[in-house]
Amino acid sequence: MNQNRVHNCVRRMGLLMLLCAVMGLLASCHDYDGDTVESGKFTLRTNEQNTYATVLSWNWSGDPNDVVIDIPDTYNDSIVIDAMGGPTGSNAPLLHFRVVTDCDVKYKGDDPEAYDMEVSFDEVVFTLKIGKNIERQYIFYANVSSDVYDYIAIENDDGSVTFYKVYFEVEVSKDNEKFYSKNGKLYAVKNDELIKLPYLED
Repeated sequence: MNQNRVHNCVRRMGLLMLLCAVMGLLASCHDYDGDTVESGKFTLRTNEQNTYATVLSWNWSGDPNDVVIDIPDTYNDSIVIDAMGGPTGSNAPLLHFRVVTDCDVKYKGDDPEAYDMEVSFDEVVFTLKIGKNIERQYIFYANVSSDVYDYIAIENDDGSVTFYKVYFEVEVSKDNEKFYSKNGKLYAVKNDELIKLPYLED
């Protein structure tokens, strides 16, 4: 009789542990289907419960001294920022993290004759600092094949436009359990796989 009670207790404990594991897995696989909010130069999207958020974009001023993208750990000290881009719902497309500017002139290649204004071309290397809470990343530049999306435009004071080709140098918090950085590149902890981004030395 006592043996049966022990077996029943062990069985219940096993089921409880399995339930906790499943609930934990579901909690970490949330969609960002809540509000879109602005936080400094970042645009974020929360989940419906306002417990988690993903970073959608960072607005660059065009200042060559303003190239550090430091992803915060939380929004309003209570919403955990755990992704860069991500799913917005079962039937919605993925959102992607990207650098944006206030200039909407589209890149049409490196032939100046293709534009209605004076254009020039340059490069910019952003230092991307990823905090401890980031578990998922969907970075725009890694998900397309066209060079069009690797360029961002800045309108100069004289009305001309400079197109900057985007590169990243990555730094990851030592407390992050999903990613790490080495020589300025981003790797996944689980398999040491290099995450494809436009790195300058490539």
